[in-house]
Amino acid sequence: MLSPITSMKKTLFAFAILCFAALASFAQTASNLQAQVYNFEQSITQGKSSFKLLVQPTAGSIKVGDKIDAISRNGDRFTFQVTKVTVSGAAAPKIAVGQKGEAMVKPLMDEAIVDRFTTAFNVEMPWVSQGANVPSGDQEPVVVEAEPLPLQDLNCSFNGQARIASSFGNSNLFYTKGISGMQNGEPFLILAFKTDNGNQFTFVWKTNIGKVGIVDFHQLEVVYSGTEGGKDVYLSNHVSGRADKPLTPFSMEITQWKVISPDEVECAAKFSGTLYQLMSGESAKLSSGVIKPTRVTVYNERY
Repeated sequence: MLSPITSMKKTLFAFAILCFAALASFAQTASNLQAQVYNFEQSITQGKSSFKLLVQPTAGSIKVGDKIDAISRNGDRFTFQVTKVTVSGAAAPKIAVGQKGEAMVKPLMDEAIVDRFTTAFNVEMPWVSQGANVPSGDQEPVVVEAEPLPLQDLNCSFNGQARIASSFGNSNLFYTKGISGMQNGEPFLILAFKTDNGNQFTFVWKTNIGKVGIVDFHQLEVVYSGTEGGKDVYLSNHVSGRADKPLTPFSMEITQWKVISPDEVECAAKFSGTLYQLMSGESAKLSSGVIKPTRVTVYNERY
């Protein structure tokens, strides 16, 4: 027969085990993130990438310090750690379920794998807590059988040297009703292309969308980023390459706009102009630029 003290110890031990199990269960539930990322902006500093995600949790929440996985259609996982969150343009303790906000994240992987992420990204990609299962119905990886596009979607002369680049992932997007917190909430179109060495051309504009003709350079942003000659480059059509400075004349003309369906169009263009390196005053001249007919995904809701 157990003494009263021994019996009490066993009761307390059992109670502690139950409490621990309850806490563990609560922690697992609290970190059970599922989210949709609508868009991202990539920055590269001293060869290291960081990303700003436009994100909306559909389960759980996102807060600083969280580790989250993006899962590609073929089952690859890309892990990031959250470094900052904002909601409606202001710092916040978290992005709650149903809220749209911005999360600054750093990759917890090599830059070579980061390039695979930017290529694989699309808005249907599941985002979950690190190590968590893919959300319902997608437990089996889907194999993508399509061959990558050839490096010929974009051609131009870059300081007298030929450059070619291709679309990647879901890199060409048209938000017909805009995104809250981006481009002043106005409708905008973004085209992005990668060279064979991973550098990127990005074009964003908010005017003359949906028809052929000249794009007003006051409403056009052009960026070339990556590495040249072992140095990080971030060239743009802003004075001194700085986003807070005025835009400089850059010629871009839409030469084709073809509606494929309500959710997809085909766009072609030609361009030329000068881009400026951030802070250094160096520049690069782009000429004879051509964007061949390129498919663009259309989003007809406001995000």
